Formats: sequence, structure tokens, C-alpha cells
Amino acid sequence: MKNLFLPLIFGAIFAASCAPQQTLNPDITADDLKAHISFLASDSLMGRRGGSEYEKMAAEYLVSHFERFGLKPAGTQGYLQPFPVTLGVRLAAGNSLSAGDLSLTTADSSITPWANSKSAAVTGNLVFAGYGITVDSLGYDDWSGIDPAGSVVLILRYGPDGASNPHSDFGAYWPLRDKIRSAVDKGAAAVILSLAPGETVEDILLPLERERMMAESDIPVMQVTPDVASALMSAVGHDLASITAQIASSKKGQSLATELSVSVQTALELDVRDSYNVIALLEGTDSTAGTIVIGAHYDHLGMGETGSLFRGPEPRIHNGADDNASGTAGMLELAEYFVKNPTKSSILFMGYGSEEMGLLGSDYYVNNPTVSLDDKRAMINMDMIGRMTDGKLLIFGTGSSPDWESTITAANLDSLDLKLVPDGTGASDHTSFYNKGIPVLHYFTDTHTDYHRPSDDTEYINFDGQVLVLNHVRRVVEAIDAMGEGQLAFTTAPVTQTRNMTLGNVTLGVLPDYSFEGPGFRITGTTEGKAGAKAGLQAGDIILKLGDVNIKDIYDYMESLNKFKPGDKSTIVIKRGDQEMSLAVDL
Repeated sequence: MKNLFLPLIFGAIFAASCAPQQTLNPDITADDLKAHISFLASDSLMGRRGGSEYEKMAAEYLVSHFERFGLKPAGTQGYLQPFPVTLGVRLAAGNSLSAGDLSLTTADSSITPWANSKSAAVTGNLVFAGYGITVDSLGYDDWSGIDPAGSVVLILRYGPDGASNPHSDFGAYWPLRDKIRSAVDKGAAAVILSLAPGETVEDILLPLERERMMAESDIPVMQVTPDVASALMSAVGHDLASITAQIASSKKGQSLATELSVSVQTALELDVRDSYNVIALLEGTDSTAGTIVIGAHYDHLGMGETGSLFRGPEPRIHNGADDNASGTAGMLELAEYFVKNPTKSSILFMGYGSEEMGLLGSDYYVNNPTVSLDDKRAMINMDMIGRMTDGKLLIFGTGSSPDWESTITAANLDSLDLKLVPDGTGASDHTSFYNKGIPVLHYFTDTHTDYHRPSDDTEYINFDGQVLVLNHVRRVVEAIDAMGEGQLAFTTAPVTQTRNMTLGNVTLGVLPDYSFEGPGFRITGTTEGKAGAKAGLQAGDIILKLGDVNIKDIYDYMESLNKFKPGDKSTIVIKRGDQEMSLAVDL
């Protein structure tokens, strides 16, 4: 019953926080920042997960203030620019498993598809393939003596040592993706996954949470409880508990083929929602002076569904006061300031949605701009600016223009302890603009022990320190506005942070596109001087094949690197636009 009143409660809180004021206050104040952060990081917004109704509430909060400031709507729907995000998958009708007298659906709570399963219906004879792994160095092979082609393969999770020791000789072979890929390569028609009888782990059936950037499997994969797996083996005269005990003691596979016909049907559908960029334009006094972007992402981790570092027993609200209610509040304060202190340059104020899911909002914007990117003089990003300690402030992207360092230094009238980092890329939204050739800065007061945890709350924000950060940003924006034509040119910054996809000693020097969900591995850029750039790879290319390895997702790409050593020569097959092409590469 009480849930019926939640919209009324949230609505009352929202209305109170957005109550119109008669006059604007151009001063950047700790009180204003506290008011903004207190609302955005309140429990009523449930962590502002990208694509959720609570993220939409935060977006409406930004809209209400942009309206009050008198800024021009610059989205596709007023101030909003909606874009699709995939939160995961959900069950569709038709998930079932049957064999002999056994007939189950997901309503029985003893079966559920694996989140990355293909949706399909398959019938085949049951084959038991132990843990589905091969370790030549240990003389262990679960596939020895069986031909799984066309069959429904029962595979156990973890390994012969059980789930308690990931550092055992078998721990490296636990990943389900690898086990299922082995079954696919051997011709299996479907996979049934189960824990071994007696295994004690938290998730008897793994939750329906699809791993981002992992491709859908080529065959249906159904999870079952150990009781169901035992019943299947009992139907062909075998005791699963005894078999797994023999495997554990002998460290030898005990696989077998049967004539039991099993039918598996999996049915999943993507859970696609709208997320929103919130965009407002303050037109400058000189139409030829270009545009400066001031932005911050306003989403966070919700209940910690993805990206959380919290390891408590129950999900908790991740309020994200510093990450990134602090940057969002700063963006609103600067918008209010510049409305009363106009510049020659236009200023585009942007709140990005779904940053925590892989810079999705800013990536969508730069590829679908509502205001042309052609005249963008600079992009200033504020992400986690609420925990200043001892006057320390990090500013990234200072190598993206030769004018940044002198400009930043001249703006430091409060004697802040500045650390300037040249790299123009990183795990925040400035990266999307840098990859489009726009000079960027990312303001950051450093990480802390509450990062991506429920304890990132308003009470820990240093509001006075945040005022110092925003006054520095303000002076930098005013300095950009005063620059003449030809100043603040874009330059490629040296990479000082390790983000290139690397395995061992071999790398192409490419940056992954976390928003991509199709087949292959799409990149957002390359590192100058690395193998990918030398081969001619460009932002937006989709890598389909490296050497003789077909690339379906980021994991195939990473595995393919393991086949090479420095100095090897190979070929890359890519898709660029509608055209496939092959490029020679020196690793």
C-alpha cells in the first residue's frame, strides 16, 4: 500500500526543491551548492541510475533550473535529448526445459536462462561434460571421449576443486563465457549450466544481469539448480554427486553421452530505456565568437547494479554526492553566474546521462549534436569536484591545447595546489569531446574511499573547496572568451593513463567504445604512435577480425592479442561505415 504514495512524496520533494525564485543570484555560494547536492544525492532519487525513472527526476530538476535561468532549450525535446540505453535483459514468454517426465518453466524457480543466452528452442540428447574445461598441463579434459555435436550439454560451474579456491590450478578456467565458447566450438546445440551438488555459493542461479560488451552466445544457455541437474543424470542411471566426488578426488574428467532427449527453450528480450542529456544554450553577445561547453554527468549507480565497489550483503542506495552531484551542482551555479555575467562566446550547459554505463550520454551527443561541434572552442568537464583537501585540484586535458597551462596558471588567484595532467582522455565525458578534436579540461578533486560506494553522501562534501574550484573554472571560461582568433588550438595530448586495451606485451593502442552493442569491437580512437594508428584505424571503426580470430566482442579482441608477441605482423578486418576492409598491422 505505501508504494502508492511514493510518487506523491517524490513529487512534493521535487516541487519544493524547484520552487521558482524571484531573482537570480550570480554569486557562486556554498549554500547554493549544498541545496543542489542535497536534492540530487537524496535517497528520494535512489541513486539516479541511467535509464531509470530516478535519473529522469534528476533531469527534470536540471530542466527546471535552466528554465528559471532563462536559458534557451537546446535538446531535441525542449531541453532534453533522449537516447536509448540497454539496462540488461528480461524474461520473455516461453522459457522451459523438459526431458522425460521432467517439465519445467521459470515459474518453478529452478531454471532461468543465462543473461547472455541466445533466445532459441533446441532439442538434443543429453551429454554430460563435467566442468567444460581442458587443462593440458594437468592432463585434465572434460571433453575427452564425447562428441557433443548437436547435443544439449550439461556443464558445471567453477572447477574440480570447487568454488572456494579461485587460485587453484583450475581457477583460471572458471569463466562461463569460455566454457560456453568451447561447447559452441565443438558443435553443441545448447548448454545447461548448474552448480555441482553440495556447492555452497550465494547465487544458485546467476541473476539476469547481462555483462556489457559481451556478445550474445551462439546457442541457448539455460541455468538449472543442482536438484534439476541431478534429476537429469538420475534419469539415465547416474548419480551426479558421486560423479563430481570422483572428479574432485581423481582430477580426471568423468564425461559421458546419453540417449535422453532434452528440450531447451530460452526467451529473453532487451530492457531498453530512454536516458537523457539535458542541454541549454546561453547565447553570447558576439555570434562569431564560438561556443564553450560546460558539462557534468548527473547519473550515478542506483542500487549498485553495476560498477559498485560495495560488498555488503544487501543492495543499498548509492547517492553519488561527489560522483557526480558535485559536478552537476557546479554546472548549475556557473549557468546562473554567466546569465548575469554574459560573455561574447555562447556557452552550452550540458548534463550528461548514463555516464556510469560508459560515457553513453556524451558519446551520443558528439555523434548527434544538437548544436554544431564546428565552432566549439573548448569543453570543460566537472566530475567529482566536491572533496577538495588542502587546496589540491587535479586538472586533466592540459595537453589538448598549447594555451591551457598558461591560462590555468593565470586563473589560479586562490593559490590552489594544482596538478596538471596532459592526457585528454579518461573515464569521464571530456573524452568524447577530445576524440572529436576539441580542447578539453577535466576538473577533479581526486578519488576517496567512498568512491562508488553507498557512503558517498552530502555530509562529506567540502562546499567551500568546491566554491574555489568553480571560481577557477569561471576565470578559465572568461579567459577563453577573451582569447583572439587562432588561440586555444587543439593538439593531441600525450597519454599518461593506462586505458588502451592491452594483454601481456601486445597492444594496438585503441580505446573501446562502451556504448556499442553490435557484433564486433568498435573503437572511439587510437593512441598516436601505436600499432592501431599506424595501421590506419580510425574512431568509429569496428574490428571484426584480428589474424585468424573472429571478433564478436571485447573479450574476443582481448583473447586475440594473446596469440601475438611484439614484432609480429598480421591483418585486421574492420568495418568502416558500410565498407569492410583489411589493414596490415605490425604488433
